[in-house]
Amino acid sequence: EGGDFETYDRIRATGEDICEQPQDIQCGAQNYPNRSLDLLGQEVKCDVNFGLVCHNRDQKGQFGMCYNYMIRVLCCSVSHCQGPTTTAGSPPTPGTATTATSEKTTGFTMASTATPTPKETQTSSWLTTGLSSALTTRRTSSTGCKFQCTWTDWLDSDKPELGQFGGDIETYYHIRNKTGIQICKKPVDIECEATLFPNMSFQQLGQEVVCNVDFGLICRNSKQSNNQTCFNYHIRVLCCEEDISCFSTTGSLSTTSS
Repeated sequence: EGGDFETYDRIRATGEDICEQPQDIQCGAQNYPNRSLDLLGQEVKCDVNFGLVCHNRDQKGQFGMCYNYMIRVLCCSVSHCQGPTTTAGSPPTPGTATTATSEKTTGFTMASTATPTPKETQTSSWLTTGLSSALTTRRTSSTGCKFQCTWTDWLDSDKPELGQFGGDIETYYHIRNKTGIQICKKPVDIECEATLFPNMSFQQLGQEVVCNVDFGLICRNSKQSNNQTCFNYHIRVLCCEEDISCFSTTGSLSTTSS
């Protein structure tokens, strides 16, 4: 059994500090930060009481694997800090915060029944324990043919180009053309990260990067703030191929975790 488990206990075990009683939670897939959980189409529990839990066994579709998820929580220093106006598990509408102590828009509306007083609120950065487990999965299709799903090695075709029109391009076509490495025709999932900052999300890096399972990764210097140059990024993809042998039974699943 595998999946992705971003519970408070597991995240604290990595050394991250989370407040004892978060007031609200946001959950998102690392590679699809602008999509709500509903649009992702996976069975995921995003609960302010414990964090996020995703089991591979609960996923539908041919390959049935959880995405790599991340969470962030809202911490309040006063007891009358009430909950948000948005539904847990769905990203709030940007720009609706009415009380905040930092320049970042939290998307949460803070309310109080007492006389207005300064409140210290803080939204944590996006937190994740790492990649979802079960990196190798075998599943049978409706015809009984087995699929072998494995992640490729990390792929890095070249270094970022300097200048306004430069950047780092790690698309499938670019990788094939530059390195000769063959990537499966239809990757099922993708992971993207900066080579020098492997445990940081794009939000933490502060760069505008497109990481898309349909074509790969694109980072343009012209899209970065303060005339930044794109970091050097690399990607890896999940490829699922039919095994040679086929059999008549359907629906069986075995998983190997790394």
